[in-house]
Amino acid sequence: MNVSFFIDQPVFSIVISILIVIIGLIRLTMLPIDQYPQITPPVVKISAS
Repeated sequence: MNVSFFIDQPVFSIVISILIVIIGLIRLTMLPIDQYPQITPPVVKISAS
């Protein structure tokens, strides 16, 4: 396909872009949890006497 095709058909380009984003979001939710790093939240301890 030529670049001019996408310039002449902007709606087609937008639909393709939206489909790519939707497929990416669906695949992101299907990633196994093991792929994410273990993150421990920071803890602040204050002691006074």
